[in-house]
Amino acid sequence: MILCVSAIMEPGKFTFDDLRNLVDVYASSLQDCEKLFQVQVKESNALLIKNTKIVEALKTLRERLEFLFLLHQAFSDAIEQVKYNLHYAEEMVDALEKNLVQIKGERCKRTAVSDTYRQNTYCLAESISVTLSNIDQGLEQIGEQLSLKSQLNSDVEILAQILQKHLEHLEQIEVKIYHVADGLNETASLKNACFRLYQPAQ
Repeated sequence: MILCVSAIMEPGKFTFDDLRNLVDVYASSLQDCEKLFQVQVKESNALLIKNTKIVEALKTLRERLEFLFLLHQAFSDAIEQVKYNLHYAEEMVDALEKNLVQIKGERCKRTAVSDTYRQNTYCLAESISVTLSNIDQGLEQIGEQLSLKSQLNSDVEILAQILQKHLEHLEQIEVKIYHVADGLNETASLKNACFRLYQPAQ
């Protein structure tokens, strides 16, 4: 601008035309400065808007990062809980498997004792049936022989011999009854053992 003014002004002279020209030069320069300022203002506003958007984007990103951190923490807690539950479930499965093996063993034992008890009961019932049948037959024979001998001969000696033989037979029956009683006691013991096995644990 100084060069422009120096070019307009002549040495020793300064007229109104020179002043008008100088004002025009200053006005033109101010217009150029105003246009430049407007351009700079627009650029500054654009940069400010862009900066605001960047700040908002950074804020949103930080919020998302915080949310992801909380979500990661929640997932970590959930995974730890799942691990704990899985470990607890494995312990329960191991305990159930051990109990199952024990139950199978007890069931086999109970089955064996029950089979023994059942077999002994059948044998005892058969023995009792045979013994009772023998007693009935013996009593019938005694009655028949007493009736027959009383009809043929009333001799006391013969009657005593018959009674002696049947007395021996009754003694044999008594021995068998003792054996049956022993079998009953053994069967009762097996029965009590079965009941104890089948009773639920306290």
